[in-house]
Amino acid sequence: MDKLKLNKFSVCRIGIAFLIVMLFWEVYDFAVPILLERTYGLSDSMRGLIMGLDNLLAVILLPLFGGLSDRSRGRTFGRRTPFIIIGTVSASILLIVLALIENVQFQSLVNGGILDANTLVEKGFLDPKFLDGIYTGLAESSPLFESYRLAMHQASVQMALENTIANPISIICFVGVLFLLLVAMASFRSPAVALMSDITPKPLRSSGNALINFTGGVGGFVAIGIYSFFAPENGSYINLFLLLASLMCVFLMMYSLLVNENKLCKTRYENEKKYNIIDEEESVGSEKLSRGKKISFVLILLSIFFWFMGYNAVKSHMSVYATSVLGMPASGVGLINFANGFGGALALLPVAWLSSKIGRKKSSLIGYFIASVAFLPCLFVSAENSFGLGICFVLAGIGLVMVNVNTLPMVCELSRGGNVGKFTGYYYVAAMSAQAISPFLAGLVMENIHDNMMFVFASVCIAIAFVIMAFVKFGDSKPNKEDAKSGALDA
Repeated sequence: MDKLKLNKFSVCRIGIAFLIVMLFWEVYDFAVPILLERTYGLSDSMRGLIMGLDNLLAVILLPLFGGLSDRSRGRTFGRRTPFIIIGTVSASILLIVLALIENVQFQSLVNGGILDANTLVEKGFLDPKFLDGIYTGLAESSPLFESYRLAMHQASVQMALENTIANPISIICFVGVLFLLLVAMASFRSPAVALMSDITPKPLRSSGNALINFTGGVGGFVAIGIYSFFAPENGSYINLFLLLASLMCVFLMMYSLLVNENKLCKTRYENEKKYNIIDEEESVGSEKLSRGKKISFVLILLSIFFWFMGYNAVKSHMSVYATSVLGMPASGVGLINFANGFGGALALLPVAWLSSKIGRKKSSLIGYFIASVAFLPCLFVSAENSFGLGICFVLAGIGLVMVNVNTLPMVCELSRGGNVGKFTGYYYVAAMSAQAISPFLAGLVMENIHDNMMFVFASVCIAIAFVIMAFVKFGDSKPNKEDAKSGALDA
């Protein structure tokens, strides 16, 4: 008998949908915090509240849309594909509207003199000493340059805030459209991820999830590339958002041309029948989980919650921290995020192999440990030695992949054939509820203690996730002979 194998090409094809998701969120996490500070003058905690909005919505919407896709008949296009198509098109249109609102607001600030030192002094936002000759024509290597940059930045933010308070219509429209955009993105995230489980037998889902994360990583790398080159140091983000919307539509066309969802799902059922894969959970799909499995299910979700509390605390504030506190350009932020993605890409194949050897739980615990330790040295990084952030984020990226590749299959392992989309939604409820509050809580820590304390906050949360995962007893994978013989990605 031929060995049971993962169809890597099929998984990569359906992974285009997740690529679209990660492309959007990578640009969103970079650009939105910066423009909320620069264009609207919002504080760390207020930015955190808005950045948590998408995750708050996700708590409700992801299981909802996951369950709706489970119940969809999908006779023509499949259960998940209609959600992916409609959601991506809607999000692209709303992204363009959001870009236009931001552009109008920023141009009004430019016309008001937000980038001009003389105007900022005249309006009382900047100390007149910065117009003295000693600050004129400063080179970036000058010891005074950093103080001048920070003073200009703080003055510009203060002017933007007063403008927002005096004319709140723009921020109201911005948040309103942002709300609709986040609903559109939430409408297809669970279906996009659940599609991997639909076409992959349970024994191979860690390997399948590794490939899905790889395609998502490609989307992340594309995003890093476009904002590194198209995000202006002082300018509107309209061109960046328009390019993002265009790329989302291009990848959607690729997905539509390459993916026949019904055919891929049929192939999975044929393979399971061929290799006599009997799935206990699917054979008794109407029965409830046992008490032990329920406890493990809750513990897995709690562990995921604290994991994302920690990781997102850094992710949601990193672009502002790097540009405002460390004075790095957008390209520098791109390099940090590239390092994070590079670490993840470096780990994908070894993690898939390791999971097949030692199981998902132990692999996740190793990932938690690596990420928690990786963030602590960031406390000592300054503008002069910011290169150290890259090293830390390579390690954090390795931990990220080790956790994300294994925890979703652990949740899906406890699902049944008819509710995998719903269980995928539960996974994202845990993840997104954490991300709904972590930007705000981390923002409070940054405001009241120090900006770099977000790294301590992250490490503590991830350490809690480690402890909780240690008590999980069900949802792990038992490496079977066929899986181990054929390799992590060929298995």
